[in-house]
Amino acid sequence: MRKYLLLSLVLLCVLVTSVCGQTLFLREEGGKYGYVNAQGKAVVSFVYDFAYTNEFSDSIAFVCVVADNQVKIKAINRKNERVVQRVHVR
Repeated sequence: MRKYLLLSLVLLCVLVTSVCGQTLFLREEGGKYGYVNAQGKAVVSFVYDFAYTNEFSDSIAFVCVVADNQVKIKAINRKNERVVQRVHVR
């Protein structure tokens, strides 16, 4: 079930993401993931344990935080604000 939920989230992200606007690129620093612009400036902080898209092209990206033995998946916008309520994987 967990695999299907993660796969669904990845597919949704691919469908929702378009190629208009400033593209943000996934980068890893110190074992955490965030997004940078074309100049390499961090736009979304490096606080995530996993991110589901390599490019953040338009409206949302799915990111993951693992804390207290729980996986928390968030859909965020370019301002690093949650745009969908929490998804809990059990």
